[in-house]
Amino acid sequence: MIVLNNQNEQNPPPLSTISTKMGTLGEEDNIRNNINVLTRSAWFHANNQSKNLSFSLSLDGSKDTENGFQMLIQEYLPHRNNLNCIFIYDNENDEEFTYRNQKDTIISKFETLLFLKFPNKDRYTFYTNSLFTNRYNAEIEQVYAYIIKNCSNVDYMVFGYGGLKNQICNYIFQYNAIDYLLCNSIKPFILIKEFCLRKTSLNKNYHWLFIIENHIPEGLKAIEAFKDLINFNCDQISIGNLIPENGRDYLKDLAISKVIRHGIEFNRVEYNLIEYSKKPGQKIKEFSEFVNFNNNHSFSFIIFYNKPQKYLLSRMDSDIFKMIVKCAGNVCVMNNFK
Repeated sequence: MIVLNNQNEQNPPPLSTISTKMGTLGEEDNIRNNINVLTRSAWFHANNQSKNLSFSLSLDGSKDTENGFQMLIQEYLPHRNNLNCIFIYDNENDEEFTYRNQKDTIISKFETLLFLKFPNKDRYTFYTNSLFTNRYNAEIEQVYAYIIKNCSNVDYMVFGYGGLKNQICNYIFQYNAIDYLLCNSIKPFILIKEFCLRKTSLNKNYHWLFIIENHIPEGLKAIEAFKDLINFNCDQISIGNLIPENGRDYLKDLAISKVIRHGIEFNRVEYNLIEYSKKPGQKIKEFSEFVNFNNNHSFSFIIFYNKPQKYLLSRMDSDIFKMIVKCAGNVCVMNNFK
């Protein structure tokens, strides 16, 4: 993980033209373009240093949450990063849950895992408490309130997608929890749907897909929000622009240049148009086919930009909610309240 080191930094080489395998930006010779990009990328690698990151993880008995724990431990917590674990349990109904979802099982399992993984106890916290109320969203609200109040330095909130169904495995809880985060979260959040590690992937890397919409250029801000999770030395980046059929593409140049300016080399950036007709449901259908049934790529993380003010107009009927539910890969979301 690398970020721009602002101390005593020098200006990077100018990025006047960019060449990618998806097309050429600018009119200069391709070779010269490639040299410009590689020179700038080398500058970034030489002038960046690791940043300490802080994660929160909402604990429960789901396999998705356990997978999220293992992914964080192996990919992002081997050195100096910190982990804040939060477990909110339903004490009143605990005996009715399966063994895997019972309070004592979850606490014992993660206490043991944390002890084994973190010899230095200063690098993690483990907070447990009972539910204050049994109404819908109570668990996610309590987790979120604790993070904002007590873990204000958290960079990313992580949730197991299956764990959002609560201990009784009810999809109503899951959908309401997603809805709550899309309406309220001021922190970037990650929903773990599948287990994946760089070392066990086909190309030994993560493949990040940034979803943007042709008429919303500010959606590119999601690149900034999640750049610290990207391994600039090996990861693959794809950009998927949702655009109506026969529409004019307004974002290609801007999107590719923004990714490369963060240090990703041009040969690991791919730009795609996800075209859809204006018939009802076609945008979600084309998105799902591109993400879930892509013969050329398997995406590790799908990144979305969300405007809560706009989301509130349609909520669970909105495109972003439907796309989050539909996609098979892990989901990352940046909310922008401005």
